[in-house]
Parts: sequence; C-alpha cells; structure tokens
Amino acid sequence: MPEVNFDNEGSYQCQYKITVAGQDFTSSSDSVSLSVPLQQPSISLTSPNRGLVWGPEGAQITRGFSFVFTCSTSSHYPGGVFHLIFSGSNLTNTEPAVNQSASFSFPVAEYEQQGNYSLPLQQPSISLTSPNRGLVWGPEGAQITRGFSFVFTCSTSSHYPGGVFHLIFSGSNLTNTEPAVNQSASFSFPVAEYEQQGNYSCVYEVTLSSRTFTSTQTAPISVVIKSK
Repeated sequence: MPEVNFDNEGSYQCQYKITVAGQDFTSSSDSVSLSVPLQQPSISLTSPNRGLVWGPEGAQITRGFSFVFTCSTSSHYPGGVFHLIFSGSNLTNTEPAVNQSASFSFPVAEYEQQGNYSLPLQQPSISLTSPNRGLVWGPEGAQITRGFSFVFTCSTSSHYPGGVFHLIFSGSNLTNTEPAVNQSASFSFPVAEYEQQGNYSCVYEVTLSSRTFTSTQTAPISVVIKSK
C-alpha cells in the first residue's frame, strides 16, 4: 500500500491454503486492526502590528493591537476545516482548510479574548493481538479463548515527549494507564476470563506547559470470551 487512506481502515489477516491429495487445507493468522487517524495539526500565533510579547505565562498581546492564529497540517487530504477552540467561550471558530492551513484573525485585542486557544489532540489508534493464538475475529468482534492471553496496543503519531495512554473498558469503572514509550503503550492480559468481555478503547493524554491535553477515544474493539 504505497499511500494509505481512510479506505484502508479495517482488520487484516493472512490465510494460507494448500491442496494435498485432492483435499484442501487452510490456516489463518491472527488479525491486525488498521486505523488511519488524522495527523495532529499545529498552531502558531503572530501579531502583524507587533503587539505580541512572549512571557512566562504565555502570549501577552497589547489591548487594541491585532493578532492572528494560524492552524496547519501536513495531511494532504482535499478540503476539510479547522476549528479554533477558545477556553473562555463556548464558541468555536471554524475556517476552511486552504493548502492545508487556515488563519483566524482578531483585528482588535480586547480583555474578553484572554484565555487558552488550542486544537484537539489527534485520535490514537488501537490494536489487539493474542501471542498464543487465542484470537479469532468474528461478526461480533474479537473472540478470545478463555485462558489464553491477549494484548491491546495504543499508539499515536503525535511526537510530544512523554504522555500516557488510558485503556478504557466498558465493563468496569477502572481505567488502565500506561506511560507512552515511543508514542505507544501495551496493555497485557495474561489469562482471558469471562469478566473481561466488553468494549475497549484508547485515549492519549499529554501535559505541555502545565496544561493537560486529552484526545478523543478510539472506536471501541468488542471482545467476547469463549470457552475452549
């Protein structure tokens, strides 16, 4: 696949087939789930008439001067929009993406424009494997044989230092958390039991400049534990 796109999302597995003495034999591998998340955009701030100074608390803009946020991405999909999210308001500014970027201009800085401006974190990806081949993909999702092991892997292409992944399980109020190492984390379940049936999804969280950013949840993977 020289250039992956959204149409390539889904589960993949290898199947080997051979005919011996007129009889067909088939063997299938575990499945690998492929997701194609959007790359995280970048955000920058400028002041055309030099009203901007960077201080220890962030950007300081002189009242009455203009400032501009520029959002951009290296994802080469046609069209799309950028949302500029402002913590001091329930409103979100939206502009169409032109050449993978968009600008949000504020001609006159006012006190009510103080706050945090951001773009949401990219959604991570989630995959499921079974090291001892206890996994079969069926119409209802992943079927894991009771007593076998399984592993969820959460990953992101966001290149922020550190961060953590949360594995959220619909069948429990508990959330497993692991540090991000090389933009990924694994959650191992050595012995599959019936109480581990349910939906699993990943969330990525990172703290930058004393602010915590949290991604949206991945689409869930449904797990069914079956008897041997």
